[in-house]
Amino acid sequence: MGGRGSGRFGERGGRPTTGDALRVTIGELLLGRLMRNIGVLFLTDDRVLINFFGCRTVEAGLTTTRHRNGGPRRWFACPRCDRRCAVLYLRGGALACRQCHGLVYASQRESYASRKLRVQILREWQAYRSSG
Repeated sequence: MGGRGSGRFGERGGRPTTGDALRVTIGELLLGRLMRNIGVLFLTDDRVLINFFGCRTVEAGLTTTRHRNGGPRRWFACPRCDRRCAVLYLRGGALACRQCHGLVYASQRESYASRKLRVQILREWQAYRSSG
């Protein structure tokens, strides 16, 4: 058992990633840059109604903190845990934060070798772009 060719060597299973869910950020919301199929129906100081694909409407709370350089900073309040967050994810018809959905970042599932390769490719690409 467990010999060569058995199983899925190299494939990492586990929890779903943030790329598997539809993402809504507070910056996109406030700047009016949400995806084409997402619309804001109602926006007040403490609530927002978001419409997904013309059929699902979800309510999320908004909170405000003071930025250290002055001025307000806006956050979503997660509908499930009331945690302050800048990004909410729509998955399975529910809008919630990354922790409530049990999502991980794709980089958390990378092997050491894959991460080193990705960083090397990124550095080479940046050097290529800056050279001309």
